[in-house]
Amino acid sequence: MIKIKDMIKNMEDSSRTRLEDPRVEFWGISLETPSEKGDQDAVYRYKTYFSDKADNCIKNIPLIEDLRSMDMVECGGLVTDTSTDNTRVDISINRRVNEQMDRLFTFLAESSDTKILFSENEETIRNLSGLKITEHPDYREAAFYKIGLSYKEKVVELIKWYFLSRFTGEDGLIDPDYEASYLETLATLPGFCLLVKYARMLLDEQKVRMHLCGLDTGADGYCKYKIYFRAQEALCDLAFFQGFMEEFPLSTMNALTEELSSRGLSCIGFALACTKDGKKSLNLYFR
Repeated sequence: MIKIKDMIKNMEDSSRTRLEDPRVEFWGISLETPSEKGDQDAVYRYKTYFSDKADNCIKNIPLIEDLRSMDMVECGGLVTDTSTDNTRVDISINRRVNEQMDRLFTFLAESSDTKILFSENEETIRNLSGLKITEHPDYREAAFYKIGLSYKEKVVELIKWYFLSRFTGEDGLIDPDYEASYLETLATLPGFCLLVKYARMLLDEQKVRMHLCGLDTGADGYCKYKIYFRAQEALCDLAFFQGFMEEFPLSTMNALTEELSSRGLSCIGFALACTKDGKKSLNLYFR
């Protein structure tokens, strides 16, 4: 079983950053389904999300420069990820009105960096983009709000697509009844059915609220589906995750949560994920 102090050392070493570094927006830990049950078989990966604008990383990347020329880059954030040597940047999309989104999708379908991965997953991307997040008629596909690019030597190898999954009314408040209807629609999309089953169970716990949906796309048809949740309050006991991953190393992760809490960090959210072939994973986020 991996020791807690080793996990924290791995987190810090992976990004050459201390837990207390103010540049870090939050920390992430991903657990992939092990080949066999048991803590010793769990696969841990660490991610560090920096609050910097990441301007030095997004300069001279053709795809990002094209998005910037369309005035659709709101900001960028750098992410370090132990699962790859690639550079990863998350870009928030600005001005998501109908005309601009039509222009964006045309660009994604034609750009050499994105056209293959976009065309292979266009139906799912457009469906998730079109799920209503506001009554305003000029934001028909505004749910698509962020794109993550993992690239090596300026060549994009993996694209992460992020979609808002909460409806905001004219009063600016989030409609809690929207989650149920959103999940009904989500269950009809390829890849999300398994996640929806567990999402409903978690929402019944009343400890969390839905936040985002995600889609990772890569070469050779690789696809990972994700549902993100925000914690209503800091999560300390992670027992309810075992419904999703029977192999979840509960004792190890509860001990890690306690240790990070003693150092001023709390588990503020998480994501349930599964690949096209059904391999499950769990992402935990600490701040």
